[in-house]
Amino acid sequence: MTAQLGRARAALAATSYSAASMILPSLIQAAETTAADAAGRVRDRAHALLADAYVLAAMLATKAHTDAVAWVAADRALRAARASGDVLAVAGAAREVAIAMRRQGRHASATGLLADTAARLDAGTGQTDSLVLARYVNLLCTAAYASAQAGKPHDADTFISEAELAARRLRAAPPALGIPTPATVAAYRISIHNALGDPSASLTVARTVDPGPVADLRTIRQVLHRHRPRLGRLRGPRPCRRRAAGGRAGSSGGGPPAIGHRVHLRHAVPARTRPAPAARAGGPHAERLTRERP
Repeated sequence: MTAQLGRARAALAATSYSAASMILPSLIQAAETTAADAAGRVRDRAHALLADAYVLAAMLATKAHTDAVAWVAADRALRAARASGDVLAVAGAAREVAIAMRRQGRHASATGLLADTAARLDAGTGQTDSLVLARYVNLLCTAAYASAQAGKPHDADTFISEAELAARRLRAAPPALGIPTPATVAAYRISIHNALGDPSASLTVARTVDPGPVADLRTIRQVLHRHRPRLGRLRGPRPCRRRAAGGRAGSSGGGPPAIGHRVHLRHAVPARTRPAPAARAGGPHAERLTRERP
């Protein structure tokens, strides 16, 4: 199961969403069976692995803009993580629940969950484990963006400034999937400025970024591409460029798959975890998640 989880995580990182969605259903079923039948440390480990699998399912559903599926998968992830007692699993699952809340417009609940979870990590010491510190930075970045979308610039700046300080302590850590760097935090600050209606500040941040690893440079480029219409208005009109005769790179199918595999992505979460038609707006789930907030 650990190998399956690694393959699913690698496929998601490579934007191979269809491949990831083919792995997750059997992985989730196997982890649930093990968690139900095992005891002791084996059961705890199965719950933690199940939580990580549901986190990936929630991320896939978010990529496909199926927010109700993402909400249910994140809820399942948080339940499994709490059953495992693994603080890293709880932090990762809580972040996905908060993202689902934010996408449903529940910014205050999302920010509260993120802040409470980050505080429980106790990551303020110099001896903090690098993986715990990485989760701490990710939680703060997500809280900052949720605050910006809620129109609270002071809260957003408080969260992202703390994330920047914590990310500097990760410079000595080896690059790994999910380990943020100062460039990762800078990408969030760019998005925060745009969410607050200040794209000129985004350009200022982008010009000062030390991209570091290639993964972080790709993150910066994705953020800038997302906000290109606003940034283009600041830079003024650009000369028209003719498209190359062969079309854009990747248009022949050689590029990464588009975020459009909705049928496959829905199968990433077993059918019994999907919301009933009456619950697709997230109402009952929202109340349940609020009550479960740590």
